[in-house]
This record gives sequence, C-alpha cells and structure tokens, in this order.
Amino acid sequence: MPRALSGGLREEGAQNGCLMAGATMTPDDEARALAAARAAPSMSGLDLAKVVSCTEPYEWSGGIWALDGGYQQAGRARFHVAAYGAED
Repeated sequence: MPRALSGGLREEGAQNGCLMAGATMTPDDEARALAAARAAPSMSGLDLAKVVSCTEPYEWSGGIWALDGGYQQAGRARFHVAAYGAED
C-alpha cells in the first residue's frame, strides 16, 4: 500500500484522503469518511508547511502514542532529530 500511495501522489499530485481507525467499521462509516474527503477543499497549490510550522524551537518530551492509551511515557532517546525550514 505505501508504494501505491506514494506512486499515486507522484503521478497525480496532492490528493484529499481520509484515515480510519477503529475496532469495527461499518459501510456507513466508510461512506461518511469518503464523503468528508471528497467535500474537503483541494490541497493543490497550498503551502501547508507555513500553517503547521512553529515559530520557536522546542524539545519533544512525549513518548509513543497508542490507540488504547494515548501518549506513553517517553523512554531513552535512540535518535536525535532536528527539523528546519527556510523562509521564502
């Protein structure tokens, strides 16, 4: 599935979509999710990095998120990651 998804994005560009999670999913749940994805405005040409970027550096202290318990206690860090972007 990941290869199909990345291939579709590469070939077709930005697309609306929906992720669903739950122990049981009905056809009605699927239909509502599909309708919501189709009703969302087009993402084509949007620079969403400007919307979600932070203005100040911060250190992440949370752990892994689990569906049945939310964020778990952070363990010992295995990696050190820095993310940065350039302004236009």
